[in-house]
Amino acid sequence: MSDEDLIVKLADGSELVISAVDNFDIEVARTCQNEKLMTLLDDRAKQTQTIPMDEVKRRLGLSD
Repeated sequence: MSDEDLIVKLADGSELVISAVDNFDIEVARTCQNEKLMTLLDDRAKQTQTIPMDEVKRRLGLSD
């Protein structure tokens, strides 16, 4: 917690933290809520096959 955080204690004894966030924090939170993107990233993380750099260059027309 930072010096700017605020702790709120409720009547039932539970506590909440109110904290300032910057735009990056909001962007990360929204990105994580994007189910299609998260599924795509999960699927990509499971891929084990790679393409050699020479093949990538050839496909992009960048080979010498």
